[in-house]
Order: sequence, then C-alpha cells, then structure tokens
Amino acid sequence: MFSLVTPNGSVDLTFRQLEPPAEREAQVELYAETAGGKGHNAARTLFALGDRARALGFAGGWVGNRLTELLSRDGVETRLTPIAGCNRLFVTVADSHGRRRVSYHLAGPHVSHSELGALLEEIRRCAHDSEAVVLGGAPPPGMDPSWLTDAVRAVPEGRCIVDTSGHALRGALAGRPATVKVNRAELASLGYPQARESLGGVARAIVAASARFEVAEWWITLGRHGALVSTGGRLLRARGVKVSMRNTSGAGDGFLAGMLHGRARGEDAEGQARWAIAASAAVCEQMAPLAPSPARVAELYDEVVVEALPRRTPL
Repeated sequence: MFSLVTPNGSVDLTFRQLEPPAEREAQVELYAETAGGKGHNAARTLFALGDRARALGFAGGWVGNRLTELLSRDGVETRLTPIAGCNRLFVTVADSHGRRRVSYHLAGPHVSHSELGALLEEIRRCAHDSEAVVLGGAPPPGMDPSWLTDAVRAVPEGRCIVDTSGHALRGALAGRPATVKVNRAELASLGYPQARESLGGVARAIVAASARFEVAEWWITLGRHGALVSTGGRLLRARGVKVSMRNTSGAGDGFLAGMLHGRARGEDAEGQARWAIAASAAVCEQMAPLAPSPARVAELYDEVVVEALPRRTPL
C-alpha cells in the first residue's frame, strides 16, 4: 500500500475543441474529468498498474465531493480530511489533436490550523501500514512550510518521498525525507543554477544537494531527456523513449507512479527508473492525464535504457 498526500487536490476538466474558434466563441466537448493534483494523479496510475493506492488530502464543498467520487471510481482508497472551504477546479481547453492547450486553475481553499492538524494525524495513522508515504504537489494558500517539515517527521524513517516545489520543498527538506523527486528547475531553485544549464550541471547539483540536505535518494526528471537518479552512492541515467507527445500534464506524476510500481515489485533502482520513464511516456501519449494502459507501459519499459555514470561525470 502506498499513501499519497495531496494538500491542494482538484477536479480536472479537459475540454476538446470541436472546431476552430469563431471570434470569441468555440464549441467544445468534455473529454475527461479526473481527480487532480500530484498524488491523486499518481494514485490513479498506480491502481491501473495493479498496486494499492490510498489518497490523503482535503475535501470540501461540491468539488471535494466530486473529487472523492472520482478517486473511488479509479480504484483509489480515500482518506480525505473534511474542510470548510471548497476544493479547486483545473480546466484545460485543447485543440482537436490535444497538442495546443490553455489551462485555467483556481488557487485553492485556505485551510485552518485545525484542518492541517487533522490531516497530519491522518498521515501518522496511515504511515504505519504504508510501504511509502508521498507528500506531493503545491500547498494550498497560506500553508506554512513548517507543516511539511512536521509531515515528513510524522512518517517512519526511510518511508517518506517528497515531490513538491518552492517554499514547500524547502520545508519538506527540513524534515529530512528519505527520497526527493523533483525536476531540474526545482533542483535549481534550491541554489543550484547549474542544474538549468546542462545534464552535467544537474549531476553536480545532485551531489551537492545530497550532502547539504542529507537526503539519501534523488530522482530528477529531465523531460524528454529522461531522468538522473542518485542512490546508494551511485548515479544513474535513465534515457527517455520516443513517443507521440500529446500532453505533458501529469508526466511527472506518471513518473512517480512508475517508480513506486517498481518498488512494489521489489526491483532495484534501475528497474524502478525503467518503470518510471515508461509510465511517464505512456501518460504523455494521451490528451489528458488519464491512467495509461498497463500493456503500453510494459511495452515502453522494454525500450528504456538505464546506465551507470561516474559521480563527477561531464555528460
């Protein structure tokens, strides 16, 4: 069982244009309605791959009710904490091919100190029977980053995975999680601008960040270039695979789900990286962040190349 915490969950609506816009109007149809937010996206894909997933976070208002329904529809166990506010909507309008898109989203509800405390207690309860607890996504407005510090510390040592950004990432790092999964821009924001410049810069940033934050395992996504993984004193590069890209929304969440799927199967870091790249690529082939076909993920898994690199590789 994996528990995935999404403090600012949403209902995501993806609309497809039926014809080119005429002046100020365009005819569209609803293509997909999904539970949104990093952990919720990943949980949906995990269940599709055959793993047990539990969603934690907040649910309030009519959007929160629908969010709970959508998670249950997708086979995800829900342990959402009730709040007085209403969850946010995330709306995307794409062209008929799904390649050109515009997204609109609300900031999300403010949550009270008592509501944050209730979610923290739920994390503590769920952590004991979870193989891993993932803290993911942007926090709701007004959340103090120190809450993420407490949330990491609420999870038994070695089981917490962090996938967030900005002040929330810094707050989570203060709690010393076992694993951090971010993209290169998020790594650069920690004070390593070289991560934006080259793959070699990413590798050097990982080495520096590992020592500074005392995090044992880093997973850095690189878009079409794949990912770099630092674990157990080793540096691995998982190369991306070529697919027909229709949508990158949810790609990182597919990556996270694939990584966790590999862990559930007892695979080593190389195997986990292959599942991560494969699941991410399969999500990108779809017009919306729907759960990919397990058969397609397995097919792409066979195409992923993972290689060991020197710790000070020039790349």
